[in-house]
Amino acid sequence: MPRILHNNIWYSPVDSASMYESIYESKILNSSNYLFPGYFCLPFKKQVESIYGPAIPDLVLIDREYREWIVVEVAIVTGK
Repeated sequence: MPRILHNNIWYSPVDSASMYESIYESKILNSSNYLFPGYFCLPFKKQVESIYGPAIPDLVLIDREYREWIVVEVAIVTGK
């Protein structure tokens, strides 16, 4: 299995289906400065309305200059 070496630490791929969604969300939040530079990444468990009906997303990305914000749904998708 391929691995990545970064700052003298080896990283191995992990099957996303092996994690609970809440753990996956935590990993995204903990790495958000690298994943989403220029944005604040925060939990966002508020009901929002759309043309598809109401939903409760997981995270929100807010531009550090407050020009825009993006609602994020974290979902684990498997090929099974």
